[in-house]
Amino acid sequence: MSLSSPPRGPGWNPTRHDVVAWGIALVAVGATFVPYLAQDASPPPGHVFSWTLTAVPDQCSYLMWMDQHRAGALRPADRMTTDAIGGGFLPNPAWVALGWLAAATGLSLAAAFHAGRALLGLGYLLVLWALMRAWLPGRPRAALAGFGLAAIGSGLAWVQAVGLPVMTADWMPELWTWQSLLYFPHFAASLLLACGALLLLARGRGWAAGGLLALLVFVHPYTALPLGLAIGLRWLACRWRGVLDAAAGRRDLAALLPWAVAMASLAGWFAANPGMRGWAERNVMPSPPPWQYALGLGLVFVLAAWGAVRLAVRREWDASRALWVSWIAVAALLAYASPLVPYERRCVEGVHVAFAALAASAIAGWLERLRPARAAAAIAGLLVAVVPTNALLLRQEATARNPGQVRDDWPSLWDAVRGLPGDAADRTVFTDARTGLFLAAFGGATVFAGHNELTPDFPQKMRVIREFFERPASWPARVATIRAAGCRWLVMDPEDAAALGPDGPPADLLVARGRTWGIWGPL
Repeated sequence: MSLSSPPRGPGWNPTRHDVVAWGIALVAVGATFVPYLAQDASPPPGHVFSWTLTAVPDQCSYLMWMDQHRAGALRPADRMTTDAIGGGFLPNPAWVALGWLAAATGLSLAAAFHAGRALLGLGYLLVLWALMRAWLPGRPRAALAGFGLAAIGSGLAWVQAVGLPVMTADWMPELWTWQSLLYFPHFAASLLLACGALLLLARGRGWAAGGLLALLVFVHPYTALPLGLAIGLRWLACRWRGVLDAAAGRRDLAALLPWAVAMASLAGWFAANPGMRGWAERNVMPSPPPWQYALGLGLVFVLAAWGAVRLAVRREWDASRALWVSWIAVAALLAYASPLVPYERRCVEGVHVAFAALAASAIAGWLERLRPARAAAAIAGLLVAVVPTNALLLRQEATARNPGQVRDDWPSLWDAVRGLPGDAADRTVFTDARTGLFLAAFGGATVFAGHNELTPDFPQKMRVIREFFERPASWPARVATIRAAGCRWLVMDPEDAAALGPDGPPADLLVARGRTWGIWGPL
């Protein structure tokens, strides 16, 4: 296939580079469904796939938010705890939109989750391609290489599969596009908004870019913080060096004003809201060592480093290149800013786009000088070199025993819990934490413990649960434990309940049961 494109005529006239980029986008998004379909097609005996993968706790928490928005709630409650938490949670626009999608279409929560993941991911990749073209004008091959590196790239974690005990950071979904799209719709939304804002800014629409940045603050503030600071740093540096003219500088400031207002509003909400503040205190995500980031970026890091050296030596600065370097610099600082920034590693989300652009700029001249067939082979070889870790992850998620596989009668448990009298505030359930995760997500229940970041005092509550199920105690003592946990209903395996004998739940309190579950109450 030739990568020599004719000039665009008037109207919609896609080039060969457009077609290749769109094909990469479709393949990348489609490949994220392979593990889910494989797990759904071959569950272990007695199990059914819940359409959640290894990231079960996080995915269940997002389904919990979606469920409440589907029901019409605007400010969702934390169903992963029975503790009284003041203030409620701020709605995330991504989960509001997907909850409304489920309500409007009748899709299940899981179907709406994955439809959103696909649509947002595809939208992001199309915007990313437009952004790379805007950042590398007149160099379509370099733009295509940068797009491909960002869209399907990964680092050197694959070396562990050949026996080298090397730790890399590309286990983090935040570090690369494909893992973000594999697991989380709001990561796709975050990348879409970030790249959309940068594209608008590159096209001279500062206020519109600021609107997307402000929305990004409420979808994923961890991405919005470094990106806004990077635009501010770019403005300062370029004004000092004379790279930005006055009009471009004003556009940067126009983009930063809505972002700053949104960041201040979010900070005020956290300060005034005990529930959000407590969640933030538990949301501690330290960064791995710097060398693990470098290995996690792999070949892209090497090419980007070369590109940075070329910029420093040749002084080929422009507004786009200054933004790439600013974004990388700010993300690197925030990634090691604890305790000021306890969620350090979250701040690297999206920065691989800047690395990919910088890497593509380093080889742009070489690519544009090649004959079309050789350029196509070079870009294909480059992409093949950065995809192995993603290929291994796809295989692992598709074939390994997965925590998203649940007992085949659990869907009836979720329906039974959702059918208990009252609303979610009344459907308070005492059970083990794994069961609790799924009940909060699919059963509309409020549980004693579920997610370690959303359940206050999670280790202590895990000890309470373990003692309840493992230590001898009379039934009145067990009821006292359940009531002290703020729960009205007990969910456990009927065989385990029968094994407790007179110290287990009495038969007259059993309201529903399946092969592997029973519901007792109200207590």
